[in-house]
Amino acid sequence: MDQYNKTGSNANGPVGACGLCREQRALQDSHFFPAALYKILRDPDRPNPNPVMVTRNHAGTTSRQVSAYFLCWHCEQRFSRNGEQYVVGQCAQRDRFPLRELLQTLKPIGVGPPATGIAVYDARTILGEHAEEYLYFAASIFWRAAARSWGKRVRQLSLGKTYQEQFRLYLLGESKWPQNARLMIHVSSGELLDFIMDPVSVRIGAVHRHKFCIPGILFILFVGATVPRDHDSGAVNSTAGRFVFLAPFEKDSLFEGFGKVAREALRNPKTLRPGV
Repeated sequence: MDQYNKTGSNANGPVGACGLCREQRALQDSHFFPAALYKILRDPDRPNPNPVMVTRNHAGTTSRQVSAYFLCWHCEQRFSRNGEQYVVGQCAQRDRFPLRELLQTLKPIGVGPPATGIAVYDARTILGEHAEEYLYFAASIFWRAAARSWGKRVRQLSLGKTYQEQFRLYLLGESKWPQNARLMIHVSSGELLDFIMDPVSVRIGAVHRHKFCIPGILFILFVGATVPRDHDSGAVNSTAGRFVFLAPFEKDSLFEGFGKVAREALRNPKTLRPGV
């Protein structure tokens, strides 16, 4: 177990500049995704209970968590208390899905065509101040994916120099959420997808769209000069409300490919061997 001195530093970690606060401190073995997510994804009913990790072209079970010496202890704690603890507790788990259960107590303010299965909710009454924790958690993951390379298992994305610095200052509590960024949250209305997807990006005109998923919750970030005009409606940080979507993930373009890869991995005897 890591040992900490009175300043909160890990005695076993190297000293260097923290990726977030940039102070010279003992660095922690920082996880890309919160370690608690891996515990949620373990399935004791499978021969190999380890979670399924999905990349662009591969899926497989693994007990190895993506991590690197990147953040100091103080910034690790900042990430934990400002978003990780609450949001991880609200995602899909083996016997419950707290965020979806909360949404289902509300009446949707709009629904898509029947074939889409999409409903949108103004979640101000159920999220309250917790909406800020969803924003913070999502920003921390997208920023981590841009701020450094995490090896072959996580694609490094680009937020652009200006926006990356804006998100860093937001995460430090030194500035507000970037003006030209909006976050959409989609909650699974159907099959609970029991795997994590690391961030992927696409450019749509002058706007960059980034996505990642934790069990049952898809986070979609739009960044660009036209975003306040074109993507404010439906965002959890919209100027008009706190909007959250309930939607079947199977019909999202991200899951059409990745979901198939993950399901094939779960059917593969080699993937399911104990100890992989």
